[in-house]
Amino acid sequence: MTKTRNKLKIMGMVLTLVMMVSLLGMFSLTASAEEGDVASVTVGETTTNYTSLDDALIAAQNNPGSTLTLLQDIDRGSEELMIGSVPDSTFTIDLNGCTLTSTTATGTVFIQTSVNLTVVDSKGTGGIISNNNAFYIDWNNTTVNIKGVTITVTSTLDYDACVFINNSSATVNIIDSTILSERVGVYGGGTLNISGDTRITATSSNMAAIYRTGGALTITGGSITGGVYVAGGTADIIGGTITEPRDYYNAVDVVNNAQVTISGG
Repeated sequence: MTKTRNKLKIMGMVLTLVMMVSLLGMFSLTASAEEGDVASVTVGETTTNYTSLDDALIAAQNNPGSTLTLLQDIDRGSEELMIGSVPDSTFTIDLNGCTLTSTTATGTVFIQTSVNLTVVDSKGTGGIISNNNAFYIDWNNTTVNIKGVTITVTSTLDYDACVFINNSSATVNIIDSTILSERVGVYGGGTLNISGDTRITATSSNMAAIYRTGGALTITGGSITGGVYVAGGTADIIGGTITEPRDYYNAVDVVNNAQVTISGG
């Protein structure tokens, strides 16, 4: 009887030790956020916290498939969030209910190298706010996926946009997002795809919600208030709704021999 009890005690101690080791392993994989931490980067099952957003961004670009998560609201002042240190990187930025703000003259998120970037807001209560361009995409073969994100631009300059596409080989996919601009919602060329419950609104008296200078535009869903101006390239409107509250513009204006096909919406 005594031997059986001893065996049970030993087995219990071993089980407790195994559980403690397992818990320690879990804690070592995910660092607890401290007051000065502004972002974390998750690579596989390992999460590392950073007190510098720029350091977190470099880490995310150097680890394909990683996710950079904001841990608090960040005001960049006149400094953009520059994505350009690692060519051909693939990663995700999760706003995590936080707000990223700047007053930079270029873009709050300035993409200056080829990248496959996905921006999401897992909590749905954050956003990107700028008084110039929110996204400025200025490089070849870049893909930017904007999913479930609210972007607001308060600029009074005609061509400032929530998303400014300054490269003909860039691809931008806007899905289930809210775009609010006092000037232009999305401006430029390249490939632009609008889908899901995306809502793009521009309140300017002389600009459009979507202003295309070339490339290929495809709209399969969502609502656009402020019209679509196609000054180059092609536009394929398959779904969604487009309204123009100003009586001196059409819902879709086409100039410079641009090609527009409307098959739905």
